[in-house]
Amino acid sequence: MGILSVENLSYHIAQKEIIKNFSLNVKKGEIVTLFGPSGCGKSTFLRVISGLLKPNDGKIKNM
Repeated sequence: MGILSVENLSYHIAQKEIIKNFSLNVKKGEIVTLFGPSGCGKSTFLRVISGLLKPNDGKIKNM
């Protein structure tokens, strides 16, 4: 059983895709790191999974 499950998450602003079909499963005890260049969507992803932004598509399950 995971503590976070993200399935086919997509988020866009106007016509610009920020996140497209992203999936992730985090299990209890795992350590996860997000890294990438500036502007690739790391902070947007965190805002979406925290509920600050509503995804355009996909499912998020926090357990």
